[in-house]
Amino acid sequence: VEQIGDYKNALITYFRDSQTDILKELESGGVLTDEIKADILEAAGDFAKESEQTAEQDSEAEEPADSVETVADAESSEKASE
Repeated sequence: VEQIGDYKNALITYFRDSQTDILKELESGGVLTDEIKADILEAAGDFAKESEQTAEQDSEAEEPADSVETVADAESSEKASE
């Protein structure tokens, strides 16, 4: 549940920082046209892709640390058995 809140907040920040044109259109016209809907869906899709890539990179960055721990554990086990 916490991840949903974090994702929602990041999405809102993304729109405020990167999609100002969409927000301006909504504020000025007050009407959610088909064009604005399409722009929102496209921007949300772009955000989702960026978020997924970031999550994958974060996951990959953690893997070497796990490998180091595994090697260290193996070395400790070898020394203990000697």
